[in-house]
Amino acid sequence: MEYEASEKILDPTVKHLKEKFTYVNGLTRVGDPSIEILSMAEALKTDIIVMGCRGMQGLKGMLGSVSRNIIRHSKCSVLIGKTCG
Repeated sequence: MEYEASEKILDPTVKHLKEKFTYVNGLTRVGDPSIEILSMAEALKTDIIVMGCRGMQGLKGMLGSVSRNIIRHSKCSVLIGKTCG
């Protein structure tokens, strides 16, 4: 059920990004998000990690723990987007 939910978000996003970029990977993994994202980025020799930030906890304008971990430990560039609203 979780894979189906992730595919509903991932598929249209990957389709949109492929119109603008040569090589796009959309992957669904199970495990600690920070570890999974960083390990896949390193294995794929990623140029940039693009991810969203839900901002469910903490003060307004602050990043969540996954976003902070990715920024802190990534060997490539990181772009974090947040929806307005």
